[in-house]
Amino acid sequence: MAEADGRGRVTRRRVFFVSGFDPNGPRRYHALYRAEAARQGGIDGNPIEVGPLRLSPGAARWSVSREGAEAAFEMLRWDDIARSRMRRPLPALYILMARTFAAYVFTGAFFRLCRLRLVSTLVGLYPPLMMLLYLAGACLAGALVHGAAAGLGAPLWLSAPCGAATAWGVMRFSKRADGATLVYYLMADLGFTADHAAGRAPEMEARIDAFAHRIGEAMAEDWDEVLLVGHSSGAAYAASAAARALSAARPGAALSLLTLGQTIPMLSFLPGAKRLRAELAALAAEPRLDWVDVSSPADGGCYALSDAAAVSGGPPGRNPKVISARFADGLAPETRRALRGRWFRKHIQYLCAFERPAGFDYFAVTAGPERLGPCFAGRRDSPRADRRNRFGAG
Repeated sequence: MAEADGRGRVTRRRVFFVSGFDPNGPRRYHALYRAEAARQGGIDGNPIEVGPLRLSPGAARWSVSREGAEAAFEMLRWDDIARSRMRRPLPALYILMARTFAAYVFTGAFFRLCRLRLVSTLVGLYPPLMMLLYLAGACLAGALVHGAAAGLGAPLWLSAPCGAATAWGVMRFSKRADGATLVYYLMADLGFTADHAAGRAPEMEARIDAFAHRIGEAMAEDWDEVLLVGHSSGAAYAASAAARALSAARPGAALSLLTLGQTIPMLSFLPGAKRLRAELAALAAEPRLDWVDVSSPADGGCYALSDAAAVSGGPPGRNPKVISARFADGLAPETRRALRGRWFRKHIQYLCAFERPAGFDYFAVTAGPERLGPCFAGRRDSPRADRRNRFGAG
């Protein structure tokens, strides 16, 4: 059974992973882990063995072995919830856009997020602005077709439907092109966050409770470390699950929490997210938890180098330790050039190999022989963005 003393090396680790808002299931994350582990093992000269994906109802697991340490991975899934939220018709997506914009602007959350990190908040404006451009373009195309048809002598009963059909075709094309533009995907992501804060996502609260139950079961078993990893918007749900698991666990049970590229303030700054703010405050003071938050100012999709608990209104605490992934130092020049302009790929770099791991090595943490806390014990907190320039570099 894992204890909170932090002593010893890991030979048996239980890893739980919570993805961000992603309709892709565990096959994507297993394939990514396997491919990037092979790359990192080749770079380091320490091979990492990744077992096959094993799927069962409600669970996705695979095994990892490196340097005498064995890890049992489990993806805590909510991709089905993301898929259901993305199956909205176009009119519903525009209603969601208006409701989400109002939720952030009229509560003041948008302006607080701008003060925390302007560049990341402006990224959040990309979906609504593009959707408005789509709508304007569709209306313009429809009006042009209607005018052209009327100019050729077509009666109103014919020219008007032609214009409307053209406008609808433009909108349908914008939806079909979303695999490249990600506009509607990101709108669904942002809208889900606002809905969750407003109590319109009870299915997510039930899922977090299920996550906490699974983590609690592992904490009662004989593992050297139970490690919970949350990426992107999944970091908020991982934090909530950690707080709930610890509140139900016996006094000596310990947990490690690793948050990567977190967007926690997107949820915690909304007035309705009271429970999350209380959970973050509890985690900040929790002695049984080692929480390391890793991000990079080069990642425009996260609130980099900010203490999610403190900026959400909690008192200063022992958690989290805020660490920079140091993309500029850890990636080869050719990799940095390849990532230029690919902000979504950059946002998942935390889950990938680094040619020169300077600030962070995902595979050393999840598959190596050292616990999360001792692994970063010698590292000071990186200069925090919520205490300095909002733009940063690196």
